[in-house]
Amino acid sequence: MRTYPISDDGSFRLGFQMENVFLGTRQIKKILSGLDGISSIRCRRLFDSSMPNGIHIEFYFHGKKCAVIEPHGDSSRYWVIQLGDPDEKTDLSSIEIAFRNNRVSIIRIIVIILIMIVIAACMIISYYLRKI
Repeated sequence: MRTYPISDDGSFRLGFQMENVFLGTRQIKKILSGLDGISSIRCRRLFDSSMPNGIHIEFYFHGKKCAVIEPHGDSSRYWVIQLGDPDEKTDLSSIEIAFRNNRVSIIRIIVIILIMIVIAACMIISYYLRKI
C-alpha cells in the first residue's frame, strides 16, 4: 500500500497518510495489533460520540498517544499521527513500514469494484427513469 509522509517545517516526519479506499478500520486495527510497542487500541463505533470528530482509532505507541484520523471529514485518506504535545516527537516510521508492506486482498478489490459498478448502474437507471 502506498503511504504519503506528513512532515513538520523541518525534516521530521510527524506521521503519514494512506488511502482508505481498500482499507477499513477493522483492517487497520488488525495491522496495528500485530506491531511491537502498540497498546490500548480503541476503535470508534458507528454513531459514537465519545471520540472527537474525525478520529477513527486511538492507540498508544511506546507510551505516546496516537490516532488514525480522517481530518477533512469524508476524504480519501486516513492520517496516522501522534496526539498531544507537539514537542514530544515520536518516530512512527515502523508503523508506516507495516502499512506500506500490507497487501490488499484481491477478493476485497473485486468486491469494492463490483459495489462501485452496482452504484453506477443504479445512478444511470434512476437518471433515465426521471426522464420518463
